[in-house]
Amino acid sequence: MTVACKHRVAETKSSATPLIIIASCDTAGWIEPCGCSSGQSGGLSRRATLAHELSEGHPATLVSVGGAASGSRAYDLEKLRSILMGESLMGYAAHNLGWSELAIPAESLRRVAGGVPLLSTNVKNDSPAFNVVHPFIVSQQGDYRILVLGVVGGGDPERGYRIEDPETAILNVLSKVDEQEITYDAVVVLAYLERESLMELASRLPEVDVFIGGPGAQSIAPTQVGSTLVTGVNNKGKFLARVTGNREGSNQIFTADLHEVTDRWAQDDVQQQNLVAFRDRLRDLDLAADQTSFVAVTHVSSSDDRFVGIDACRSCHNHDDDAWRMSAHSHAWQTLEQKTAEVDAACQRCHTTGFGKSGGFNRRSDSTDRVDVGCESCHGPSSRHVDDPSVSTPWQADETCISCHDHENSPSFQYDSYWSKIVHGEKEPVDETL
Repeated sequence: MTVACKHRVAETKSSATPLIIIASCDTAGWIEPCGCSSGQSGGLSRRATLAHELSEGHPATLVSVGGAASGSRAYDLEKLRSILMGESLMGYAAHNLGWSELAIPAESLRRVAGGVPLLSTNVKNDSPAFNVVHPFIVSQQGDYRILVLGVVGGGDPERGYRIEDPETAILNVLSKVDEQEITYDAVVVLAYLERESLMELASRLPEVDVFIGGPGAQSIAPTQVGSTLVTGVNNKGKFLARVTGNREGSNQIFTADLHEVTDRWAQDDVQQQNLVAFRDRLRDLDLAADQTSFVAVTHVSSSDDRFVGIDACRSCHNHDDDAWRMSAHSHAWQTLEQKTAEVDAACQRCHTTGFGKSGGFNRRSDSTDRVDVGCESCHGPSSRHVDDPSVSTPWQADETCISCHDHENSPSFQYDSYWSKIVHGEKEPVDETL
């Protein structure tokens, strides 16, 4: 898709070097694929390699449309810090505030910001900490100067932010930039808006050369809206959008293409070191389950039920315990240790028993008897069953599998074939020699 540029402030340049913008969006805490299945896309390490390839040896402006956070608790903030650090190491010019960033107080945003300039054209906050957020950024790329703005849609969050109308905010900033006689060769708006709102906004702002959007079920194929180029990427940062501008006389012709961050791309060494540093911090912090956002999505059960651990189960279910010991569930924690991922709550929640629940896994230092995927991971907290075997365990076991064996982590999961690997609960064999 091509779009002729309309508005120029800087002098026309004769350079044959293209203008290149590479954008990511909606990382959503996906700092690296978990590795539970092959073929997983995304991750900062592969993103860095792909971004380098997409620049084709030319200078490029890297930007994030927003949506990098996975929550607002201590664990989520540490992960966001590492994601922003990874973007800084890649040389990102700007990170727009999306919905997940605005769920975080301004002071916490300031603490995790790192070296990436935070951007928002239409969000205001009275906290002095919000001074780290810029209404616009001018990115110098070789001979080009790119004016980058960022907007977000939605109502007022609960963290003290005020969201102005995106169109009004963009026009106000463009006017101020012109008054300050700031020169630029292209106007790019990072727009964390739903597709319909994004297209409508683009149709009303011919002053903007390129809109790059984000949230939604699918990426946005390059589309011409009037004389403006619109595209977008999402889904855990698994895609990058490359926008290229080439001069034709006094005009700039923009094209765009989308690229998936697949395992075809090698792991970048610098980003891998950043991942190691993140896990080292988690190891030192030893955060509890309730310091993560994951406890809100685990199973809910009666307040009378507590997790009691595998030892309480095996005292009556010896035959089933033998089957469990032969299964991958019994060494789920070991698989994390082999990848030094046992410190990460994103992995702990499916490789432990009762993550964040009463009597279940809490943190590494005090829950060594709740590691691995034990009986209660599928059957539920069983304190009442242990006290009175006539009381059934609370969960329907075959309905709990997909809480961990979801499409992302276990795309080939089929209940019947997986059940064959952990068959148990059958009548124990009778010793005929007695």
